[in-house]
Amino acid sequence: MILGACSKENKTVVSDETIRKELKELIRRGYSIEELEIRTNCSSQKLYRALFDKSSLKEYGEIIDSIYSLDKEGKLISASKTGFSAKECVHRIFVKAQNLPIASQYTGISVVSLCNELTNRQPFTKEDSLRAMVAYIDNLYGYAQIPTNIDVKPYFTDYYNEHNINTIKPKSVVRLNFSHF
Repeated sequence: MILGACSKENKTVVSDETIRKELKELIRRGYSIEELEIRTNCSSQKLYRALFDKSSLKEYGEIIDSIYSLDKEGKLISASKTGFSAKECVHRIFVKAQNLPIASQYTGISVVSLCNELTNRQPFTKEDSLRAMVAYIDNLYGYAQIPTNIDVKPYFTDYYNEHNINTIKPKSVVRLNFSHF
């Protein structure tokens, strides 16, 4: 019975008006819509609609409320307040990870983009810059840990399931009519 009580999630319902006020306050405190999109996994169109059209964001209310609470308590900062560029943030992550695929897995930025930025070949896009800064902040405040091993699934195909006997399609049978000969 104790295990059942502990496994239940205690979700608090946040009103749309509260979400709207918190979003406005987060933007005023330096969070951009793009950064909030990365942090909440809510599209920027939904966030804009919630701010201006009074659309509902109930499914994201708890996340927005927690970001607002952490920022208010000084336990989280926006990417604009890091004091470092995206390149410096990704360099610090790379130094901790010691591996481009692990840094890529942690930040959500492709290995090629990371390599291009670290070797001064091509700068990050705006979204990748924000991802690097958000990943650095999350690691700095202890909200996310850099993984210690590489998840190889995205780099390889499942050869067995793609080429096993169940995926072979039978060829259509062509029957010849020899009655004309």
